[in-house]
Parts: sequence; C-alpha cells; structure tokens
Amino acid sequence: MLGERDGEEKGDHEKSHPNSIGEPDDPVGMDQRLAVKQPQTRTISSEHRQRIQKKPKLKLKKIEELGSELEAYRKKYATFDEIYKHTLGYYFLSQYIRERRLTACFDFVNKVDVYRGLQKPTKRAAESALGALRHVAIIQSSANADGKTQTRTPPNALPVEEVVAKLKDGRLDRDVFDKCYARVKEVLVSFYTPFLKSKYFVRFVQFMEYSRRQIKPGDLQSLAPLGQGAFGRVVAVEKRDTRALFAMKEIPKSVLRKHKTGWMCLNEMQLLSRTKSPFVLSLKYSFHSERAVHLVFEMCMGGDLRQYLEKGAFDLKRTTFYVAEILLGIDHIHSLEYCYRDLKPSNILLTQTGHCKISDLGLVVRLPKPPKVLKHVAGTPGYWPPEIVARTGTYPSSDYWSLGVLTYAMLAGKKIPDPLDGKRPGDSKKRSKRRSSRKAKEKSEFKSWSPFSSHAAEQKVAKKDPKMKYIDATIKFPESIKGDARDFIERMLVIDPKKRLGGTKGLKEIKRHPLFKSEHSKSLVRSP
Repeated sequence: MLGERDGEEKGDHEKSHPNSIGEPDDPVGMDQRLAVKQPQTRTISSEHRQRIQKKPKLKLKKIEELGSELEAYRKKYATFDEIYKHTLGYYFLSQYIRERRLTACFDFVNKVDVYRGLQKPTKRAAESALGALRHVAIIQSSANADGKTQTRTPPNALPVEEVVAKLKDGRLDRDVFDKCYARVKEVLVSFYTPFLKSKYFVRFVQFMEYSRRQIKPGDLQSLAPLGQGAFGRVVAVEKRDTRALFAMKEIPKSVLRKHKTGWMCLNEMQLLSRTKSPFVLSLKYSFHSERAVHLVFEMCMGGDLRQYLEKGAFDLKRTTFYVAEILLGIDHIHSLEYCYRDLKPSNILLTQTGHCKISDLGLVVRLPKPPKVLKHVAGTPGYWPPEIVARTGTYPSSDYWSLGVLTYAMLAGKKIPDPLDGKRPGDSKKRSKRRSSRKAKEKSEFKSWSPFSSHAAEQKVAKKDPKMKYIDATIKFPESIKGDARDFIERMLVIDPKKRLGGTKGLKEIKRHPLFKSEHSKSLVRSP
C-alpha cells in the first residue's frame, strides 16, 4: 500500500519556474476554454466550492513531537536549491524571505530562472527580469542573519547598466543576467542557514509529516462521478481534513481477476510512484479496500482535449503549445523506461490554467532491454502505431506516431480518415444473398489494412502482415494543415519506427523541428 507522494497538502502554490511552460497571458485561449460548457458530471456544486475555500484545521505534530525528524529534514534539504525546487518548500521559503524584506531578490532570481528556461529567450521575459533587477538595485539592503537592516546597497552595486546595454543591442543571450544573478542569489543563500532554524522550516516539516500519513477510505467523501471506463470509474472526492479536491480512480478487484489485468494496475502504480513531471497527472494517494484498488490523483478542472475538439479544430499556436507540453510528459515517461501506448484526446487533461496533463497510465508497459522486443497489442484503434497493430514491436517512437495522429486531430478537428473505408469487402450495406458467399471469399483474400482504422478487428489482418507489405497509411491533409505543421505530422507518421522523427534521438531530435522554432512557439521551454 502506498502513502501520499511528497507534496503540497494545502493546495497548489503556483509559481513561475523554469520547468513551467508558457506566458502569463494565456497562449491557449482562456476565453475559448471558459466558453465550452462542461459536462454535468464534471460540475462540483457551489456548496463544496465554498467549503474548500474555508481554512481547514489540521492536526499537525507539535514542535516537541517532531524530535529527530527536524534534523533529518535539515539534512535532506541541506541546500537552498533543494527547498527552492520543492513546491511546499518554495512556499515557506518565500514567506521567510518576505519577512526578511528580500522579496525583490527572490522575485529577480525567479524571473531569471524563467528567462533561462525558455527555448528561445524573449524580449518580454528579459524586460520582466530587468525590471526586477532594477527593483533590487534600488531597495536591496545589506542584512545580517538576524534580518536587521544595516546599510542601503548603492544602486550601482549591481552591473545593471551593463545588462541594459546588452538588451538594447538586442542580445537576448541566456547568460545576460549571470553576474547579477550570482550576486543576488548569494544574498538569498546566506539566509538559508537561519531559515533552517526558523518557524517557517518547522512549519514545512509539520506539513511534510502530515502528508506522510496513510490515507483511509473514510478520509475521503465522494462528490460526483467524472467518468466510467472499461475497468472502473473515476469520481471527484474531497479530503475531509483539508477539503482539497481530487479525482479518484476505482478499479474493482473482481474486474482485475476476471480480465487478468492486475499486472496493468501494478505497472501504472509503479510508474506513477516515480513520475515527477508537471505534464503527467500526479498520483497523490493509493490504497485498497475489500472490493477495489483506489488511485487518488490531482484534480484537473479544465476538462480534456476531446471536449474541446468536439467544438472544432485548434489554431496552430494552441496546437503547438499542447504538442510541446505533451512531448515533455511523454519524454519523462520514456526516461523511466516505459512506453505510454494510449495517447489520444480523452487522455490529455487540462488544468484550470490551461496546461496539459497526461492521464490514464493503465496501458503503460516497461520497455525491455535490447535486443528483446515487446510484441503486446495495446492502445486505441486509429491512434495506435503500425508496429503495435502488426505485433512487430513496441518502442518509445511508438508514442510519437500516436502524437502525430493527435496533432492532425487538433488541427483538423477530426481523426485521420481511414484510407480503406468503403474498400473492404462487406463495407457496403447493400448485399444480396447471392453475393454473400463471393463476398466472404473476397474478405478472406483481402490483405490490406490501415493503422488509421477505428476497428479493433484490424489487428487480425495486420498480424498476418509483419513485414507491412499491405499496409495503407495514406494521409489526406485538409488545406488548413500546411508548412511546418504538415511536415511535422508526416515525419511523425513514418511507418518504420526507427526512421520516425525522434526514432533514434528522441526529444532532442524532435525539438529541433521548425515547428518549435516558429513564431507560434516562442514561449515554449526546454525539457526539464
């Protein structure tokens, strides 16, 4: 039985961070997202919304009860960067910094981290960091460890004008703020030792210890159904002590026994216990009851991509944004030596701020070491790659094929049409009894198949064609898909998985594609 993953129990304290994506001005069209009516099953009543806004009362350990745990956490988070990169640690560190009147320094370091993290540094991000630097140069105090202000730092103590000159020349180098960054961060780091002895660090430890408590079924209250799948259902739940909302996946044990899918559930749990990507749905708790296995995830209030695609196609900017975030999530899964295998619109959830989260990892599989090849069939018809349908292998690039299909769907508003639709024997509804025997013979001799078919039975034909001599992967592009977008899709949908974009060098190769160097992707960041 797994407990809660290390994380924030009070709620998400969002911050600009080098591992985040996008600009604050909502590049994916918040107005459009809010205009889409959500299904009734996803609606949480206003009564529950009011309840979660009330400050919960938690039974935290008292300082004297922490004992050796305080020292253990001080050793675990011995450096400034370790606590800075931790969501909950960042929150309490920022509170301490604010009390020391060094918020301007903290803000500058944060904005430079964002600037450095951009795939292509922008003038807007540079000006934001420069504004924070000027603020530091004016108000920064030279303070001792007790936080007592001694002398004002002269405005010329930091080489601000040097940075200004470089930016005026249009030099958006990644290292343009390095000198100032090093000096300002040195000030913040000097306060880290007293932070470890402060009430804020104690508070951090109290919440971390609270989050380690094992959850029980009685700790959660069911609110509303969110969805139903082949192997279970998903419901919105509220944690009674914190009033935090989560999505709980319930998998009946009887279903696991009947379909012999216990290994799939175990695979999902093992992978989720290791994932640390902002683009993969985070597992918060897991436990089992007498009748079911329960996986408790963070709640994504923005719905899924399928809901929005039902309203029509996306523009290139929005699509590129989503593709970039999905790629980072997929790359993280691959880095843990797993293949996702079920990339499709309904499995991509959106947060309230419009960012992507890959969900439903029930079909993930651990990739064997070469030369061994996994030939297990899994996925969704129309999105699965040819090598999986034909049972010739499963590779990291198998997920890239599915992403190519998904990219087409986002830009066209529909899946890639089946090129064999209407050509298979028996496709015509008007058949006479006299012709039925002839049709049956033709059907048995029909060897062509397509990975774009929505019929699960297509795998039976594909299995007989391991060399893919009879595959038909013809793609008809609408006029709306052209240029870099079309090239990206075509290179993702190469039949040979090794020749596919990313087939040999993964994300490193994909992010060099012109699609991610265009005007539509200036706000995208590098891989974490």
